[in-house]
Amino acid sequence: MAISDDVQPGSERPDNLRDEIFYYLLNKVKQSQQGQDVTYFAEDFEGKSVSKPELIEHLEHLIREGAIEGKVESDGSSGLVTCKNARITTEGENLAKVNFFKV
Repeated sequence: MAISDDVQPGSERPDNLRDEIFYYLLNKVKQSQQGQDVTYFAEDFEGKSVSKPELIEHLEHLIREGAIEGKVESDGSSGLVTCKNARITTEGENLAKVNFFKV
């Protein structure tokens, strides 16, 4: 199951999800220590306009689809959103390679 246009029964990808946000979310988890909290700041998105609700929606989608493991926390940190105990899964690694890190 990929986060692309594949639709699993009961699971649809909303049209408002942006691949560029998935890239930044996956890349930061991939570059962090596995199992550590990953906090996202506006600066992480290289000048792209993102909102806290948008980040939460994208992170929750990645977790639902099995690309990352963790728990979304949206308050109590200095950043926009934190993914507690973030880990990229094998599926998340494959998604990143296929969709974002083509060589």
